[in-house]
Amino acid sequence: MKRQFREVNIDNFLNENEKMNTKKKTVSDMKLFNQFLLHKQDSRNVENIPAHDLNNLICEFLLGVTKKDGSEYEPTTLRGIIGSIDRYLKHNNSTISLMNDKEFAKVWEVMKSKQKALKKQGYGNKPREAVVLTKEHIEAMYSAQTLGDSSPRALIHSLWMICTTHFGMRTGNEIHKLCWGDVTLGVDFESGEEYITRDTERQTKTRTGENPRNTRSVKPRAYAVPEEPNRDPVHLYKLYADKRPVEMRGDDSPFFLTPCNSTQLGWFRRSAIGINKMYGIMAEMKADAGITKPRITPYR
Repeated sequence: MKRQFREVNIDNFLNENEKMNTKKKTVSDMKLFNQFLLHKQDSRNVENIPAHDLNNLICEFLLGVTKKDGSEYEPTTLRGIIGSIDRYLKHNNSTISLMNDKEFAKVWEVMKSKQKALKKQGYGNKPREAVVLTKEHIEAMYSAQTLGDSSPRALIHSLWMICTTHFGMRTGNEIHKLCWGDVTLGVDFESGEEYITRDTERQTKTRTGENPRNTRSVKPRAYAVPEEPNRDPVHLYKLYADKRPVEMRGDDSPFFLTPCNSTQLGWFRRSAIGINKMYGIMAEMKADAGITKPRITPYR
């Protein structure tokens, strides 16, 4: 019996996934706020509490809430909890808006003061700020063969690196939406050098609906480095073009395909790399190269 595959809209899936995550956060944050109300011996549903009372309760909650171990929440976490309470009220047909109603000005004053106090204690100061990718990091990745042309996985990593460093693309969602026709091979008429370039205008018109005039007039280029084939963007692109399944060479086919575990079955599957896998590529390369920095970014 022939296996059947249903049609899936990737954008709809991502939107639904985002909604699901937001819903989970709202439920979790409301559970915490309801625990506070229980502690106050207030049995009212949040949507039934008058604005004046709710204003005072939220202020008291912000000033007193801590984690189970007694440590403080990050300022952004507290701000997110207020957003969850506001979403809950909207979903339960309340006319109250924590974001817009003047009655809740006190909440935002308390929030601002609490943020300042937390920052003095070292919270919210980005202790895990990303370290920019260095030449040493890159060399370690080539040595570990997590970059280069030695395997389907290394080839995907290399093309991802080209997109971030040469084309200035953001990791994850922007790269995930890239199509095969968005990257093309060209020749510099003055020098005769080959290069690959990203067609920003095509990507803008076909998938974001933005005005293509707002895109950069000079398309980003990654020039050939023939003396170092495993680091040569043109060589890597041509190898990728050759190893892709024929069915996945249409302009609207996803650019980043899932690598096969064994090259005996071909190098790549007929499916796009998942969004979560795309976000995890830097972590994969770090692990392969034995890099212990907590966070690394390809951007300067």
